Amino acid sequence: MRRSRYIFRVAALCMLWASGAVAQTKPELDTQLAQLMQMLPGEYDNAVQIKRQNGEKPFFPVHTIIKPVAMPEVGEHVLYLEEYRDNDPAKLIRIRLYKFNVEENAKAIRLHLVNPLKPEALIGAHKDIAKIEALTLADMRVDRDVCDVFIRKNGAEFRGAMKENACNRPDQTVVDYTLIVGPNKHWVRNRARSMDTGAVAWEFVPGAGENFIEQFKLP
Repeated sequence: MRRSRYIFRVAALCMLWASGAVAQTKPELDTQLAQLMQMLPGEYDNAVQIKRQNGEKPFFPVHTIIKPVAMPEVGEHVLYLEEYRDNDPAKLIRIRLYKFNVEENAKAIRLHLVNPLKPEALIGAHKDIAKIEALTLADMRVDRDVCDVFIRKNGAEFRGAMKENACNRPDQTVVDYTLIVGPNKHWVRNRARSMDTGAVAWEFVPGAGENFIEQFKLP
């Protein structure tokens, strides 16, 4: 059973990648990156998903704020992400910098994650972008390149995933991160799988299975 689930997972990921794998020129990818940088910033929550659950599990309220920042030391195309749960800004989930660039060989937009070393000190910094832009590389930890997310356009949406079995961890699991961005839409699924069997070993939302945190942009 585990083996069949793993095969299904590989097939599904291949479909995700293949759906956007039409040959792209660098000018086309540059245009798509500009579109993504316009589309993604905003404030999101999953209130619709929570209401649909009607008090059941597994999902909990997740609020995400994404803003553009000017940080040339980090990269040319950078977004700041601040995320918390249960409608309480003090219940921090993550603070990250999203660094984007065009990966011509992969025919994709590449997302590289940069993590501030003291995220708790930045809670609420989305209200004061200058505080974020004052950070230097010495204030950050850069994720490994093998954990980058490769994003391709699919119709009106952008869909991204890590390379299969690339982002390995010391506990013999690999991170399985998938992102869907659309007009007024930001969906994420984050989990880790066994390197041996492909079985899910950890989920950001326990019990979520194949489902995403379904966030929509607030007015």
